[in-house]
Formats: sequence, structure tokens, C-alpha cells
Amino acid sequence: MITDSIYLLGEANYGGFSNKSATLSTSIGTNVGTTLGGSGFDFLVGVGYRF
Repeated sequence: MITDSIYLLGEANYGGFSNKSATLSTSIGTNVGTTLGGSGFDFLVGVGYRF
């Protein structure tokens, strides 16, 4: 709380996915392979008013 009516809030989140192999086979016999993975980080900051 900053005052009796105004407040600040904050949040941080992280998500990660380990690498996985993926292969796609087409109907004509072509194979396409890749490795998929990812991660993300986000921040949330806000100001609020209490009635």
C-alpha cells in the first residue's frame, strides 16, 4: 500500500519447455525433422485504487 487507497502490485513468471524432436512424414515419402523447445518470461506491474 502506498496510501490507504492506492496500492502497487507486481508479478514475474517464467515458463520453460525442454527440447523435443519432431518428425513429419509426407505422403510422397519426404521426412522433415526438427527440434522444438522454448521458454518465456513476463512481467506484470499495476496500480490500483481501493474504494
